[in-house]
Amino acid sequence: MHHPMRIYSNLSHTLRLFVHEARGSTTILFALMSTVLFGAAALAIDYSKWIDRKSDMQATADSAALAGARLLAALASENDAKAAAQAFIASKASSSTSPIVATTARSVSVTLSENGSTYLASVLGFQPPQILVASEAVTSQGARPCIIALDPNAPIGIDFSLAGSVTAIDCAIWSNAISGTSFDLNGSGSASSAQNCAVGGISGSSFSITPTPEGNCPPALDPLLSWEPPAYAICDNSLPDKLNSGAITLSPGVYCGGLKLSGTSQVTLLPGIYVMKDGPLSVNTMASIVGDGVTILLTGPGSSVNFLGSSTAHLSAATSGPTEGLVIAAGRGEPVLSSKVGGGAEMDIEGTVYLPTHDLSYGGNSESLMPSTYSLLIARTISFHGGSQVVIRGDPATSRVPTKAAMILGSVRLSR
Repeated sequence: MHHPMRIYSNLSHTLRLFVHEARGSTTILFALMSTVLFGAAALAIDYSKWIDRKSDMQATADSAALAGARLLAALASENDAKAAAQAFIASKASSSTSPIVATTARSVSVTLSENGSTYLASVLGFQPPQILVASEAVTSQGARPCIIALDPNAPIGIDFSLAGSVTAIDCAIWSNAISGTSFDLNGSGSASSAQNCAVGGISGSSFSITPTPEGNCPPALDPLLSWEPPAYAICDNSLPDKLNSGAITLSPGVYCGGLKLSGTSQVTLLPGIYVMKDGPLSVNTMASIVGDGVTILLTGPGSSVNFLGSSTAHLSAATSGPTEGLVIAAGRGEPVLSSKVGGGAEMDIEGTVYLPTHDLSYGGNSESLMPSTYSLLIARTISFHGGSQVVIRGDPATSRVPTKAAMILGSVRLSR
């Protein structure tokens, strides 16, 4: 029979051994768990930094792709677009970033890669991941515009209150007005072009127009924004300001008060610049005006163009000098004026009509033919009404006059 005290002593010893061994196991377990927890925390911290870095790289890739695509939309070459994307990357990315830039005629794609930096996770032997981002920007280019209403704040950009027709061959009709009546479509006539685009909205539905006008388009940039009218001399008092009969040949110069033709006057313009200062060029009744290699430059109050009655005009643009490619032009600092083609007037014009501060209207039974290989019509606003017939062609590649005003519009967006 075992003595009770001995049994108690043996049991106590066994318990002490168990507690000692349990404490040792807990220490080992705590050490193991601490390592796991430290590793998890280290990975969480580094992972957060990798995510932030990837976000920065994605923003750089997106901006670089857009920078290149914007040049493509403005007719730049693929090499220029690629160089623009690479330059942006160089200004933002780190030296450890490896970029790849590829272009097509309508897109710029950018891929950036670099090895993620390890901060705490490297202590545990974790290898950093490769961070990889990609972006592509595409341009949706519109047709080349040949009729442009420039003013974004005009209530109506292009007004088709027309019983006649407007035909833009191989080119687009564009309005920069941001109003809900950027295009105002009324009347029983028709219009056709390669594209009809308005920055604002489209109003009216009775008018026949092909293709269907698009709203919310990107604005057309003024293609002559960097052009400045040339300086001109003082008035030449020997130049006439009115003619009402007979045939006469005129020379370039400054026509103060403008030039008014009426009756049966027949005027031929020698090549050069004709400045209409503080008065209009008016061609009325049966009068006619013809000239090759000329620019009608409008400046000062009342300096507009008006072709009315049964008059005729056959004009082609200057082929050299500060107004090359411009057949009728005014500077951007001129007052807001109205210019008109009306009645039964007939116009045949080759080159660019640039009237950024003029409200240009075609009305009556006028006929404005620009069937030459290339013409560009730019004004503050443009309206077509009455039975007028307007034809304009936008193919600068085969034009016999300089086409420095030609441009292509495009919008850019990220595709991925």
